[in-house]
Amino acid sequence: MKTSMTSNLRPLLCAFYPFLIAFAALCAVPRSAHAQLYVSQLIRGIVSEYNATTGDVINAKLITKLNRPFGLAVKGNRLFVVNEAAGIVGKYDATTGAVISASFIMKLFSFLPTGLALSGNTLFVVNRANDTIGKYNATTAEAINANFITELDAPFALAVQDHTLFVTNVGNGTVGKYDASTGDVIDAKFITGLDAPVGIAVESPK
Repeated sequence: MKTSMTSNLRPLLCAFYPFLIAFAALCAVPRSAHAQLYVSQLIRGIVSEYNATTGDVINAKLITKLNRPFGLAVKGNRLFVVNEAAGIVGKYDATTGAVISASFIMKLFSFLPTGLALSGNTLFVVNRANDTIGKYNATTAEAINANFITELDAPFALAVQDHTLFVTNVGNGTVGKYDASTGDVIDAKFITGLDAPVGIAVESPK
């Protein structure tokens, strides 16, 4: 009798297991999955987090007590923030806002850092005061080349696409185009005739 019951249950269990696995997978999916949008607020010294689809506030004060925050860059669960007045780049948990390293990249005070761009494990930083772009390791903060791109004209913002780095120059109203691996000039005046270009974004090809 026991053997009969066991053999009768086997087909039922075989049919139930896939359902159980599917149910567990559904339970594992976050119920509030969304894309995050981070915004730095210069005067208030904070970084806020929003739902990128709806605009709803996720955390109005995700990161606080910053010193003139400018550029942002995010990768996975790591958020990099320029503190222009302090001359540093901080590294934070992108979900909780917890400090990973408030002074992740230092010694930038005299450079007036503003823009950031992240490509793989490479972090590019605008050093506005000496008209250069620095290149750093996004994990260790080690300088790969602090003067990676030079002879710019009041650079401000950055955007990276594959192996191309775009740089806005407020001084001469241009956008320059550079090789993100070597720093070589592709076209120093790729776009001209702009009026104080302080922001830039590029969409990666799908």
